Amino acid sequence: MIRVNKTLTVLATLLSLGSLTCKAADTFERKPGLWKISMQFSRNEAPHRVQQCLAADTDARISRIGTESMKGICSKLDNRRVGNTYVTDSICKIGTHTSVAHEETVFDGDSAYRTTMQTHDDHPGPNATADSVYTQEGHWAGPCPSSMKPGDQIMEIGPQMPEGIKTNILEAAEAARPAAR
Repeated sequence: MIRVNKTLTVLATLLSLGSLTCKAADTFERKPGLWKISMQFSRNEAPHRVQQCLAADTDARISRIGTESMKGICSKLDNRRVGNTYVTDSICKIGTHTSVAHEETVFDGDSAYRTTMQTHDDHPGPNATADSVYTQEGHWAGPCPSSMKPGDQIMEIGPQMPEGIKTNILEAAEAARPAAR
């Protein structure tokens, strides 16, 4: 059995949720069923792929948890909806690093979306750049397979792990949620 560390699980959860974790009151919710998502962290690497199984209430539950989590680390978190586009501007402190982000998510009905996020990190790591662009595209692929329950996601890793890493985004988000004060 392969053990997945908590940081990787939380990172996969946040990235797979993209802009859907922290929206305005009129949250757009994706169609229930299986979603196939492609994430690109830089122009020079292959996209990462995730499959997610969603129930009717999955996005709303994740949005609530994400908003609560972000309040503790973000000094600015402005969300607005313009037609079928959500725009989020944020300034968040993660450890000793401050990240400034501008994100736009465009929805095509309830069965497809594309997110572009531009970030600036005030202290990038030794192998990172201060400015980066992240893109995510998702589309509805039909009903969830019987092997997946709502909240399950499978992150494709590559040839070294052809079966991918399966986690439940609801459980991971709940575990990452700050303790009640």
